[in-house]
Amino acid sequence: MKLNYYHPKGFRYISMRNFFLLCSILLLQATSVLSQVKYKAPFNARYSSDMSMEQLYDTTFLQKMSKEDWVEFSQDPRFDAQRVSDIKTEWKENHKYTMGMRKSLQSSAEANCTWIEPTNDYEHPNTIMWPGSPGNSTDNYSDPINLGWNFDFFGTNYNQVVLTTKGTIVLGNSGYIDFTPSAFPDPLASESTQQYNHISAFWTDFDFGASGDLYYLLTPEALYVNYIDVGYWPNQGDKVNSMQIIITPNGSDVIGGGNNVQFTYYDMQFANSQISGAAGGCMATTNLANVGCDKSSGNQHYAFGRFNICNSDDYNGPYGVAANQQDGVDWLDGRIIEFNTSVANFNINQPPVVVGEACDTITMCIGETFDFELTFTSPESNQSTSITWTQSGTGFSAGSTSGNYADLTNALFVASASNVGSNTVTITATDNGTPAASTTVTYVFMVEETTPPPITISGVTAICAGGETELTASPGFDSYTWSNGQQGQTAVVTSQGPITVIGHFGNCAAVAIDTIDVTPYFIPLLEGGNTPIEMCPGQDTAICVLGNYATYEWYIYPGYDGEFVPGTPLDQPCAQVTGNVNGNYAILVTDENGCEGFNIKLVNITESFVCETNDDNNGAYCSSLESVDFCGYSNPAEDNLIIYGLSTNQNGWQGSYINVYIYPADGGPMEEYFFTTFAALGQLTSIMVGAGDSIAIEYFANGNNFQGNSLWVVNCGQTAPTIIPAPLTTGFVFNAMSTCYPSELAGQWTVNGPAGWNMTNMNQMTSTFTPGGYGVYELCFNDPACSIDHCYDLVYAQPPTISITPGLDFTMCDDQTLNQSLNVTDVGGTGVISWTGTGVTPASDQMSAVIGPYTGYTQATIVASITNACGTASDQFVVNHQGDVPTPVLSTQHLCDNGTVTLDPIPSNLDNPNLTYEWSPGNENTSTLTVNASGTYTVVVSNLCDESAPVAAQVIDVAPATVTNFPDDYLLECSDNDLTLTVNYNNASEYTINWTGPNTSSTNSVVADEDGNYC
Repeated sequence: MKLNYYHPKGFRYISMRNFFLLCSILLLQATSVLSQVKYKAPFNARYSSDMSMEQLYDTTFLQKMSKEDWVEFSQDPRFDAQRVSDIKTEWKENHKYTMGMRKSLQSSAEANCTWIEPTNDYEHPNTIMWPGSPGNSTDNYSDPINLGWNFDFFGTNYNQVVLTTKGTIVLGNSGYIDFTPSAFPDPLASESTQQYNHISAFWTDFDFGASGDLYYLLTPEALYVNYIDVGYWPNQGDKVNSMQIIITPNGSDVIGGGNNVQFTYYDMQFANSQISGAAGGCMATTNLANVGCDKSSGNQHYAFGRFNICNSDDYNGPYGVAANQQDGVDWLDGRIIEFNTSVANFNINQPPVVVGEACDTITMCIGETFDFELTFTSPESNQSTSITWTQSGTGFSAGSTSGNYADLTNALFVASASNVGSNTVTITATDNGTPAASTTVTYVFMVEETTPPPITISGVTAICAGGETELTASPGFDSYTWSNGQQGQTAVVTSQGPITVIGHFGNCAAVAIDTIDVTPYFIPLLEGGNTPIEMCPGQDTAICVLGNYATYEWYIYPGYDGEFVPGTPLDQPCAQVTGNVNGNYAILVTDENGCEGFNIKLVNITESFVCETNDDNNGAYCSSLESVDFCGYSNPAEDNLIIYGLSTNQNGWQGSYINVYIYPADGGPMEEYFFTTFAALGQLTSIMVGAGDSIAIEYFANGNNFQGNSLWVVNCGQTAPTIIPAPLTTGFVFNAMSTCYPSELAGQWTVNGPAGWNMTNMNQMTSTFTPGGYGVYELCFNDPACSIDHCYDLVYAQPPTISITPGLDFTMCDDQTLNQSLNVTDVGGTGVISWTGTGVTPASDQMSAVIGPYTGYTQATIVASITNACGTASDQFVVNHQGDVPTPVLSTQHLCDNGTVTLDPIPSNLDNPNLTYEWSPGNENTSTLTVNASGTYTVVVSNLCDESAPVAAQVIDVAPATVTNFPDDYLLECSDNDLTLTVNYNNASEYTINWTGPNTSSTNSVVADEDGNYC
């Protein structure tokens, strides 16, 4: 069954079995299948039309963008192909510099003399036409290249070829994108069925996005193709491959020996990509990298190996595919494979193919040795090949193995005074075909009568991140070549790793290798070392770093306490700190070379470590006279495990991480902690370890396995960190017991409280206290280091009870007072009694109180309470006080016809709801009485304490008056006249008169001397 499986590299047909295998592999890599099969550029490498010019031409963006982003960018009007080319070229050169070994550095002892470094005559990736996309990052092939001559491929001539980004050359004018290599001559059951007319120097899933270039040169004699420092999919450059392919027409002597194809391998570091199930470019589970060539049909092919192991030169033959028959990619390093495809009838027995690693002529000096390996593979998978050799002189020795591939083993030539001149070694490989076929190679060792001097490297080999060192080679050579590309006796080195110098002496050479270590921080010495300073509270002290440095910076380490003396300078070798708090002080220094040093000084306030659980002993004990445990140590019983993660990369560990495992001494469950850092320095400080605990730290490297990561571990108050230097490698990097070793804290206990108590040890803090009875105890332990008292208050009690006697609700009159007393139970006698309420005067012992006297009407709630450490109890009663009744007053009232009269014996300001009114007649009980009939009305006013005498009011009816009328108008004839107006009425004694008008009067007459109305 087949299914169409989409990948960013295009549609690829793979078997259902392989699809499920691929899915399971990708799931093991901690992300989903979808996230693996679709390359997603990092956020800083995703194209947007809003990007600035600076962002568009940033190196990270140009190197890391996806193909989709590249296509969009190429349509941007600001796109400048030449600028892109220049930036990428500059980056490639810098990358080569940091990679170490340059391709031009070849010595006779390495013998990669057929590697040809591309020159300006080569076509560069930016000039090759790539039909699939504007760049050659991955999954692409070139336009057809017209050779101008014929290349014979198993009897068929081709004058066009296509270069792929998969490590192959396709014969004809049609390319392909196939990143799942198949075995030759026929794919295995677990592989793709595609077969092509192609030559495969290393058919795998190359990816140029992060690293690498492809160059080619076409001449009338040959086509040269170079893959240089190329990474693998998806967008990985931590391991790179460099190799070369040459094909020639018949009759060309560029390769020689009757061969028309040559593979040269400079440095091969990875084998496979993630799509084949590989992790970090290694250990694919299917579709292993393939070396050879194959026709699209039939069995015409050459096979030289299937590769999936990194950091190994194991070789199990050209057809090895089983788990124990996989080949290590390092086996190819420095090897040359030459073979002939100009064979019309390939079914006739073909001679063995030589896989070498040496030139045919090697020039040596006295004292030099040359060792090399030589392998002969049988084109026919069912044949066996054996090796024989002869020499014309002396100095050569070797062994051999036979099989489908035959090895010349331990081949060594020693140049000495006895074999100066020409020494010829002839090596013949013969298969067991019918008829047998053989291949012969000849090596000439030219030994000159010259002895080169020894060569060594001197200089500082440990530098800090961002620093440099100058190395010097031994004198006496004609010229020097360093592996970082520099020439001359001295070289300036800035990067970590091996550094090689080749001293050229005539036709001879000597090689020396050293290793440069780069550390992110050096550790400056502190005065007193890393032993913590012990201080008493309130003291000051100086902390100092030893040595002279360009800059100093003291600071409190993040996440910890500390306190500098106000005003102390923090940019000097010493700083003053207080003894108010435990301090964790960091010093960062910079030397004259710009290297940074880092260390930490601890300041402890006392030598004692009093258990925090002691504070929990303070308080009340209400259930029984229970015992209490105290503890304290002169060394910590537990403390922080502090881990510092360091990296020479400012972005930190870039995905690498550690797991920290704590195995408690009491057999409890294992505790696991995760830590990584995204800066050059990070710290993990949250782990507590105790005496007897076991600690293990396991490191997990990410895909690029960065070599500049290191660890510092401070184990339970150690005076100096345990340093686990770079490079960290996957696996357990630290195993140790906790260094917490507590010893008892000596001192003196004092106890104040009820008699009968017991302390198991009065002379050390770790003791058990048992009370003698209920009450309050003050326990103090004197720590003699700084004469500090650690005091604790313990209260032994039971919940109290309280009641008031007589405690009943009561009515009080006039100046009356009331005595109340308490009944209390308070075990231990620690309770506090209180009275609340109006008019309460407690006795000095609070056991009784006088209630009153009161004035006026008062209602008060009297409460007595007792509180101790175990609870509160209370009791209460209500007092109602009433004073004398005000004297009621009533007076005679006149009642007019159809009117009413209100009688009010008590003024409103003296009235009170507690007063009771009894009216007669009417039997009313209101504070006022409204009447509409004449008569005598009586009222008695009372309260619970007093009653007034009866008071009465006479209500009298009033008859209407009769008025004698007079004419409506009067005429005053002269101004001097006046007129007296008079009225007469009945019941004169019951009425009053009031005239109004121009003149007024209160009698029955008024004088009118002015015009107007008189009423």
